[in-house]
Amino acid sequence: MAAIPLPASAQQAAADSETKITLGLGAAYMPRYAGSDEYKAVALPVISVVTPWGGFIDAGEGIGYRHSFGDQFIASAALGYDPGRKDSNQSFKPGSDKLRGMGEVKGAALLNLSLGYRLTQSLTLSVGASQPLSNRDRGRTYYAKADATVMTMPRDKLAVAGSAHFGSNDYNQSYFGVTANQSATSGYTKYTPGSGLYAVKAAITWTHRFDDNWSLLAATEATRYMKKAGDSPIVKARTNYGTMAAVNYTF
Repeated sequence: MAAIPLPASAQQAAADSETKITLGLGAAYMPRYAGSDEYKAVALPVISVVTPWGGFIDAGEGIGYRHSFGDQFIASAALGYDPGRKDSNQSFKPGSDKLRGMGEVKGAALLNLSLGYRLTQSLTLSVGASQPLSNRDRGRTYYAKADATVMTMPRDKLAVAGSAHFGSNDYNQSYFGVTANQSATSGYTKYTPGSGLYAVKAAITWTHRFDDNWSLLAATEATRYMKKAGDSPIVKARTNYGTMAAVNYTF
């Protein structure tokens, strides 16, 4: 399970000044897999490093480099990892006993690329892609996203984000499709989703700073699975929710 990512605004702010390292511990309540109607509570670490020269470690993107072109364009490239999915209940990996017979979606190293455009100091639009470097048959994903800071106070910051997520034919088949062999072993009806939009997401993040080092991060996200994914027999809930909170120390 990935660590909790810091909001993009916090990463960019740190990159403008000096190296910032954030460590912490959080808890999350999330679906067992994409489209599951079962939820689990897990402990999650917080790990973030942002340097003035652009290097970063981020739970969502991985280990990479971010560069600003003037005051508006931001590009990044990072090596990350996706754990895949099991067909049994797992504590630290997505999966559920309801997927028995579906087999495993193997984890993969990812090349994560993104390009952002700052419309204002508080609003950024971005697009991105994730290309698997291992187990490439699991497919690629793409996204379009808007991040906005809607409230800034001396000790508190409130940010919102909305995104649309697209999968290649292989990706949507890996995570939402059911092949003839899988249908025979799992009992689910054969399903071929094809490439395209599979989900839209909305998130809200609140950060409260106790002092220069200690802070509290809380976030809630809703995911709506669109027709490509939502019509899959293994998607038990078209809308998933997740929430998390973490206490962090930055130095």
